Amino acid sequence: MFNRDMAGPTRFEEYSEKYKDLFFMTRRDGILEVRMHTHGGPLQFDWMAQTAYGNVGQMLAVTLRMR
Repeated sequence: MFNRDMAGPTRFEEYSEKYKDLFFMTRRDGILEVRMHTHGGPLQFDWMAQTAYGNVGQMLAVTLRMR
């Protein structure tokens, strides 16, 4: 039998947990807030942050298209 959880885009809860070390993400009343950080302080932009930025941006775009 087909398992819908194995296919399709990543859910907000999953990617917000996966990237919590670089992004604070909250969703309330249909509004998504995304803030970048380094250990809770100002963002120190480096290669890891740049890669994560692209990945999260892509996931957010897919999530918004699905609505």
